[in-house]
Formats: sequence, structure tokens, C-alpha cells
Amino acid sequence: MQRKRIFIAFPLSKNAVKEAIKIQNKLKKLNKESHLKWTSPENLHLTFIFLGNLNKEDIERVFKLLKSIIHSKQAPQFWFDNLNAFPNKNNPAMIHIKIKEENNYAKKILKEFKRNLILNQSLDANKQWKPHVTIARNKKKGHIDGLYSIDVEKIVWQPETINIYESILNSDGPRYKIINQVHFNNNL
Repeated sequence: MQRKRIFIAFPLSKNAVKEAIKIQNKLKKLNKESHLKWTSPENLHLTFIFLGNLNKEDIERVFKLLKSIIHSKQAPQFWFDNLNAFPNKNNPAMIHIKIKEENNYAKKILKEFKRNLILNQSLDANKQWKPHVTIARNKKKGHIDGLYSIDVEKIVWQPETINIYESILNSDGPRYKIINQVHFNNNL
């Protein structure tokens, strides 16, 4: 049975994508000799949860559960906070924009989703969600200029959908394909 690498994510607004690209360009100017792999604009997103390799039945189960939870909810409101890195800014493996949200609303949705999700594999139910938008990966680790000095504009957005993505791994990097989406009820 064929499996697909699946994650659920919130799309960014056009202004959020523009700001992320602006930050990438500033980092590129400061780090011409670095080993950074940049996230392409079409791959920018705010990950909700990575589910791993799922079969067709599990993907359908995920979609039905997500739809049952989201259809009666208004979308969370997010905003860009600051430039950050995992595991830390001094030795970054992944550079990201830290995201803040109104009243931990998306965290509450995630908790409800995890509590009701039944898959043919287990998830780490205790893994804490750290909302972020990945803008680059540092292949060789080590120092990256600008992580402490580049300011991030506070872009606020409220997504209309939450999307189920397939991550297709290629030699030139991943490509993300939306395989389903659920609309929030922003008329509440």
C-alpha cells in the first residue's frame, strides 16, 4: 500500500510571504558564503502538525476529523514575532520566523485534533507545538549573520483554510502539494 509524507499547515497571507522573502533577501546579503538552503516562496507555510507516512485510509481519516473540528470554528489569528533558529541562534540548523497567535486558539484546536486522531501509527501526543515559518536550513551549521539584528515586521493574518499537504522529496528539495483543505467559518 502506497504511503505519502503528510503534514497539516496554515497557508500564509500574501503580505506574510512578502515579509518572509524580504527577510530571506537580507540574510542572503549578509551570508554570501554560507551553506543555507532557502525555502522557496511556494513552500512557505505555518506547520500545524507533521503526521509522517500515511496510507490512503489514514489520510481520509485525517481529513474527516479535521473537517469535523474546523467547520464550526473561526480561523486563528497569527502574526510574525521575530527571527529565530532551531536548536538556537548560535548554532542554527534551521532558521525560522517565530509566530505568535491570539489566545492560544490554534494550540487548543491541535489538542482537540490529537485527542481524537486514530491512525495506524502513533504520534507523540506530548510534543509541544512551536509555531514558526521555516525560511532556511543551514546545511553545515555554524554562525549565521543577521539572526540577532534583522527586524521582522509584525504581519498579522487570519487564514481562510487549513491544508493537508503531501511532502514530495526531490534531489533539489521538497515540493509541497495540497491534497485537501478545510475552510474555517470566519462568519461567526
